[in-house]
Amino acid sequence: MHEEEHKPAEEVSESKPIVGHIREKFYQSENSRLYDEKRWLQAYRNYRGLYGPEMVFRSNEKSRVFVKVTKTKVLAAFGQIIEVLFSSGKFPLGINPTQVPEEMAEYAHLKPKQPQAPQQPQDPYGFKGDGREIPPGATADMLMKNLAQEYENVGFDEGPANAGEPQIQPAEMAAKNLEKLMHDQLEESSAITVLRHVFFEQCLLGTGILKGPFSFDHTYHAFDTAEDEEGNLTNIHVKKLRQYLK
Repeated sequence: MHEEEHKPAEEVSESKPIVGHIREKFYQSENSRLYDEKRWLQAYRNYRGLYGPEMVFRSNEKSRVFVKVTKTKVLAAFGQIIEVLFSSGKFPLGINPTQVPEEMAEYAHLKPKQPQAPQQPQDPYGFKGDGREIPPGATADMLMKNLAQEYENVGFDEGPANAGEPQIQPAEMAAKNLEKLMHDQLEESSAITVLRHVFFEQCLLGTGILKGPFSFDHTYHAFDTAEDEEGNLTNIHVKKLRQYLK
């Protein structure tokens, strides 16, 4: 019984079909990019003005005139693509709501005022602690940025308004907030610079590859201090999830 356990496994015969199939796939994967790699090298040499190994000089020659037609064409195509995509100065990506938004109203209008009993006139200047404080540096956009999600709490009803009455578009506002967030993440990941490199390689080699986005935790200084358990001042570091492309 002990000898049977240590008996060597039977070697795979070279004549079996599985061996030929594996070798065929191996050679195919090894040589499938050979034509593309030769084309990439030729395009790179033409762009840099370098002669390939197939170029042979005479005994009385050291060099020949090399007209860089490829470089002119590549830079012209690259410039046209960049001008079309980045003419607005930001990443070419936008968010628009669908024709029928889900879980978000397309329009909202002001609630009709109900007749109320006469009340005492309110102080137009307010007082400290009345709940109407405006944070320093606040703008109208900041005060209205969450209106698409909380329009019901500020006196709006779902649905379009009558002619001449004010209305808002919560779905459109939510889409703009999402677009702003995505553009902020793309700007932090230097997406425009990476995309410019991809387009240049695409014009030069005929193939451009963009990988990502990848997420990672980025730690940065908050430029503030706090006291630890022993009462010592320590610098505050904040972790933020960021994305990058390559």
